Amino acid sequence: MHDTDVAALLARVPQWDRALITVAPLSGGITNENWVATIDGRRHVVRVPGDRTDVLGIDRGHEAEAANRAARLGIGP
Repeated sequence: MHDTDVAALLARVPQWDRALITVAPLSGGITNENWVATIDGRRHVVRVPGDRTDVLGIDRGHEAEAANRAARLGIGP
């Protein structure tokens, strides 16, 4: 995925459709592409699932639930 693709996806978020968005690759991902997105001056990390990660048995639904629980406990984003 290219930076322009990531920026275009982020611009589809209703709150960010008119925002100034820049993205840069973030190294270190094993199964995902990671990006730093600066949106109206605030930095965010964006993860894009890698190709064929389903064959690794990664359940994105479970992953999302774990991330939401961690956030509610104040120990995750």
